[in-house]
Amino acid sequence: MPHVAPVRRGDPRRVGRYRIIGLIGEGGQGAVFLGESATGTRVAVKLMHARLVGDPGARTRFLREIAATRKVASFCTAQVFDTGVERDRPYIVSEFIDGPSLAERVTNEGPLAGGELVRLAVGTVTALAAIHQAGVLHRDLKPHNVLLGPDGPRVIDFGIARALDVTSSLTSGPVGTPSYMAPEQIRGEPLTAAADVFAWASMIVYAATGRPPFGQDGVAAVLHRILDADPELGTLPEPLRSPAPACLAKDPARRPTASAVLQTLLGRERPAGDESALEALADGTAVAGGADLLGPGDGPAGADLPVPVPVPVHEPTVSKPGFDEPAARSSDVTEPDAAPAAPWTRRRRPAVASVAGVALVLVLVLLGRDLLAGGDHGTGTASATGGKTVPLAFLGPVTLGAVFPSALNGARLAVDEYNARHPAVRLNLTAYDTSAQNATVSSSTDQVVAARPAAVIGSLFADDLASSQAKLEQAAIPTLSFGDDDPDLSKKGWKYWHRIITDDDGQDAALADFITRRLKPAKAYVVDEVWSWSKKSGLQLDTALRRAGVTTERTDSVSATGVVGVAVPGVVEKIKAMAPDVVVFSGTAEVAIPLLKRLRDAGSTARFVTINTDFDPKLVKTVGSAGAEGALLSCGCEIPDPDSAGDAALGRFLSAYRARFGTKDLTFAVEGYDAAGLLIEAVQHGATTTEQINHYLSSIHYRGVSKTISFDTAGDLTTDIVYLYEIKNGAFTFIGNSGSATP
Repeated sequence: MPHVAPVRRGDPRRVGRYRIIGLIGEGGQGAVFLGESATGTRVAVKLMHARLVGDPGARTRFLREIAATRKVASFCTAQVFDTGVERDRPYIVSEFIDGPSLAERVTNEGPLAGGELVRLAVGTVTALAAIHQAGVLHRDLKPHNVLLGPDGPRVIDFGIARALDVTSSLTSGPVGTPSYMAPEQIRGEPLTAAADVFAWASMIVYAATGRPPFGQDGVAAVLHRILDADPELGTLPEPLRSPAPACLAKDPARRPTASAVLQTLLGRERPAGDESALEALADGTAVAGGADLLGPGDGPAGADLPVPVPVPVHEPTVSKPGFDEPAARSSDVTEPDAAPAAPWTRRRRPAVASVAGVALVLVLVLLGRDLLAGGDHGTGTASATGGKTVPLAFLGPVTLGAVFPSALNGARLAVDEYNARHPAVRLNLTAYDTSAQNATVSSSTDQVVAARPAAVIGSLFADDLASSQAKLEQAAIPTLSFGDDDPDLSKKGWKYWHRIITDDDGQDAALADFITRRLKPAKAYVVDEVWSWSKKSGLQLDTALRRAGVTTERTDSVSATGVVGVAVPGVVEKIKAMAPDVVVFSGTAEVAIPLLKRLRDAGSTARFVTINTDFDPKLVKTVGSAGAEGALLSCGCEIPDPDSAGDAALGRFLSAYRARFGTKDLTFAVEGYDAAGLLIEAVQHGATTTEQINHYLSSIHYRGVSKTISFDTAGDLTTDIVYLYEIKNGAFTFIGNSGSATP
């Protein structure tokens, strides 16, 4: 673990939502602290110096530039979770890597050699390839910005140099570290990804010899050598020595790309296309973590690297399908609720243990993946226009009048908007209706497996979901699910399942957090029904509120009729005696309506908050507009009010959806749209097969209409969210999610 010093006098105790527990280090850009999220996950918090971004406009531009780094997939990189401003100082929250920097390792133990050196080279060039694929430049790659974690090297601080360059008047000269700067960087010319390749090669020479190829003495001398002298490679061994001269070419147009270097270090051909590049990123990450995918004698010894002309790297243009990228919202934060797993640990490709194994894999790849039983599929077909079409499936009850026709409508809207832009790779979405005549969940799932789509969007429940997912797991088809919020589903060890709604336990936690932050009650009374799910929810809400310092009382097994458990009138008397600020109810509308009615008749003005309660119009009719006014209902899915959406992106979605389908039913429409949007982003990043899409989803950070989406190792969302609906003027009105809603 890197050395962590105690927090000093004058250091912040909190930055944004993160508690500061130690100081990792401080440099010219700012201080790096060890932080802790609300759930106890450790993170690295980089707090920039105020002098570098001294005015509000500069801070806004800085955060806009840094936002691009959140699109970088976590192939040998430290994932960026969050950004913000604390007392006029921007901060960046990223994955905490438990290990020393490359600079510390070489200083304390000497140069690297053998497999350790090769793994470093493969891991860091994999990171560069992923960074460049997201449209980002590092611009300050150096030994201090590589951390040696337990699962291999991780590149950090990518994109910060550019963000400072475009925002600060104090950085009018070249931004970078002299020994690792490219000639064009010194000359102040526009930079491309080739500058990062130059820095990478310089860093690898340092790692192997203890000295950068152009020295590390006086700055003027080093800059002169970079511009005019040949590099000194010292004892740099093969397979790294051969590609080094090309990577250190003075002319950036003569340097290979990071992807080309990676393919060569993996000892393979470099066919054109995004599919090969994505596979190389996965294999590079595996090699960096210790997998034996190279085999003895493999590698680029003596091989010549192709020299494609690198093109300038622009900011990413991938956004939600059909919409412009909105300004950042307060809810668009990846909360690291669980310790971030090493990339690919959930779905890591098996290590190939011999040269024969590598040869066999290459032969099978050349012959086609469909030769492998249960292997990758959904690779797409040629379309009538000559381009590639990737098949997708929607599985669930979608017949008009069934539960979720609007979910399919949302997915279709996203796919059609994407295809309307005439992309090189089109999508074809086919619905498999489990509610159609003579159809069953089993037969519909069998049809999906036979069709071999690249991914499935599903809206099934309970046993239906479990039996269907078992077949999809066996077929290795990635699934995006939003029908069932049972917490036990994420304990089944599924590798191809991803849930894009918060589970029941997470919804309780999110609602309790919203109540304590937004309503700030001193006292709360929790009521639940006889049903096991209701009692569990009530108990969890009561516990969470108590832990937050709220004084609580709770009554369970409440019944509207008194036939079972405690009758509503008896509970009302207990609530009156406590005089709480908030009454929290978990259960059905059948009990919620008479409970609120009797509370108002008894003179209680406590804020009424429910979870798991249907949006029954009889609530307002029975209680009356005045008595129901201000009541809050929470739900795991987003059903926005068509006429009062305050979020610009949500408003654009509603406008497009209303124009095509009307707005009678919006249940899971937004989730269907976002599920398709996730797959669209994967395809835009070159993932077109089942394995590629599944790998991409494991590290995705997608800002959708409903929320920002990323998954933990069990396939659940990393951030717990519920959606809030307030009764205003006698109508249920959507007010936002638990992270941003203001009642």
